[in-house]
Amino acid sequence: RQRLARERERVLRDEALLGMGTLAAGTAHEINTPLATMSLLVDDWRQSGAVPDPEDLETVQAQLERIRGHVRTLAELTHDGHSGGQRVETVAALLARTLSRWSLLRPGIVVDWSPDAVAEATRLRSDASLPMALANLVNNAADASLRAGSDRIRLAVEADTAGVRILIMDGGAGPAPATGSDGLGLGLMISNASIERLGGEVRQYPGETGGHLTEVRLPAAGTRA
Repeated sequence: RQRLARERERVLRDEALLGMGTLAAGTAHEINTPLATMSLLVDDWRQSGAVPDPEDLETVQAQLERIRGHVRTLAELTHDGHSGGQRVETVAALLARTLSRWSLLRPGIVVDWSPDAVAEATRLRSDASLPMALANLVNNAADASLRAGSDRIRLAVEADTAGVRILIMDGGAGPAPATGSDGLGLGLMISNASIERLGGEVRQYPGETGGHLTEVRLPAAGTRA
């Protein structure tokens, strides 16, 4: 019995470490872009020897705030999921929590979604990494819409006997292939890892009426009476 207890503790500890690793990798992925932007500006200033333009300084300040936001989110998510625990919450609560943090980083994007009866009634198990995984998928959709000239994305929630489906629809052609020399390209992989740890999966395919659809499937934890 003691051996089984020790094995259970080891599995829980490994799950917690994996979750923390996923969160850290997600944060590294998210702050890479603002760091690259600031690096380019600093290189330009060094080569030109000119006094930084006020607009460029504002850009640097905005990128610093973006990084602070990601680090703050990591700290909050880590606190929420301390010890690798899981929580049971409604899909509506999960998405509201995710979007409230994400929208601070992408205020120019319009998200067409409001809690409906399905999202309010259906519950699922989440951990500290799930909001970041969903935020990353929403971010990819926002980027795809912007590349297609749109500032809107749409979310929907469906539920059946197989579980919960969170649908993220953009107005473009889906995530762009990873490019550049940073070698990260971790966004989708990190989201997949987090969602698979909770027994779910991510699917992506063209939308029926245009655009691109990202489907997140997760097991349901029941519905409210």
